[in-house]
Amino acid sequence: MTEAQRYSELSQDVAGRAKVQVAKIDAVVDETIQGAQDAGTAARRALIKPIRQVDGLVAGIRSAVSTYSRRNQAGISDATQDEEMFI
Repeated sequence: MTEAQRYSELSQDVAGRAKVQVAKIDAVVDETIQGAQDAGTAARRALIKPIRQVDGLVAGIRSAVSTYSRRNQAGISDATQDEEMFI
């Protein structure tokens, strides 16, 4: 075997091994990116759920206050009309 043939085989071996390592690195990077995306999705869901619950609570309180204030206003105007009838 000549020196040129050994260098050729060596360079082919190195190129083959490099391709395998690049494929492994690519797979690791893909898994890392997917894991980061999954973590971001989970964090977003974990954050949005309590916000929606608080939003629902605030909407309920607003509705209760609105209903209570309407009742009080109607009661006051009815009482005023009744008092005017007796005067």
